[in-house]
Amino acid sequence: MSRSRGDAGIVVGVDFGHTHLRVAIGNLAHRVLAEEAEPLDVDASAAQGLDRAEHLVNTLIAKAGISRDKIVGVGLGVPGPIDVESGVLGSTAILPGWASTNPRDDLSARLGVPVYVDNDANLGALGELVWGAGRGATDLAYIKVASGVGAGLVIKGQIYRGPGGTAGEIGHITLDESGPVCRCGNRGCLETFTAARYVLPLLHSAHGTDLTVARMVQLAKDGDPGCRRVIVDVGLGISAAAWRTCATCSIRAVSCSAATSRTPASWCSRRSANPSRGTRSPAPHGSWRSSRAPSAAARRCSARSRSCSARWAIPPCWTRRPRLGRP
Repeated sequence: MSRSRGDAGIVVGVDFGHTHLRVAIGNLAHRVLAEEAEPLDVDASAAQGLDRAEHLVNTLIAKAGISRDKIVGVGLGVPGPIDVESGVLGSTAILPGWASTNPRDDLSARLGVPVYVDNDANLGALGELVWGAGRGATDLAYIKVASGVGAGLVIKGQIYRGPGGTAGEIGHITLDESGPVCRCGNRGCLETFTAARYVLPLLHSAHGTDLTVARMVQLAKDGDPGCRRVIVDVGLGISAAAWRTCATCSIRAVSCSAATSRTPASWCSRRSANPSRGTRSPAPHGSWRSSRAPSAAARRCSARSRSCSARWAIPPCWTRRPRLGRP
């Protein structure tokens, strides 16, 4: 008797963000059987992160009552550039506690099963390509904005990683050479204008140091002008980086996942008035249009990650580029 696809095997997903660890267990019918997340300073130590991942995987396996011999493999996402052939992480600046480590081989030895590793944004792009707003696209940029900023690039239907897996590190594109100092050591990187670790402190004096992105979004929806301004500036930064990425790689579709993307799109269609300098018109963003609503699977993933996913078709020729202005 043949087994159904759901009974054919179990797969494990391990997702490291800069500030969290999430583990999910599912079957080959794409049904999630168990899932759990916990806060974690992933940047600090690879050994600590992998210890927690091993513990969380073992806990969920026991909770779900799964036999280990049914596990066919583990997918591991990390928030930094990685060589998928060797499994070794590269940049010392982007993920300092993980530099030159091999999380693929380490986690495989701990769990006793094969592990496939890639950058988290690359895996997000793959998910959008197969299940979400990128279905049917041959060229796609998936932009992920959270504690850091990264992109997964799809060119001719394949994930493009570049040497050492650094192709999608758009969070360190320079937008302002005299801007804030980034954790990578440069000034004015996209991340310093868009990532939560940089933008939330701008509002601490008004809303306290325990402010979260979700709270900032809600305050913006309720009409708070400071929160609205910060979110508008985040949109301007992302649009500038998206323009550069698409213009360089000839990519014509963009999918964006960010907690701030749950806010009204109209906020990013104009600049806020600055009382000290008068009202300024926005730099043009190019003419992006919504081409297709996210699939049900993408919406479920979005609700789980408290982000949202959308796709824009980029016109063949952008005659005007977006500009990141200062207040």
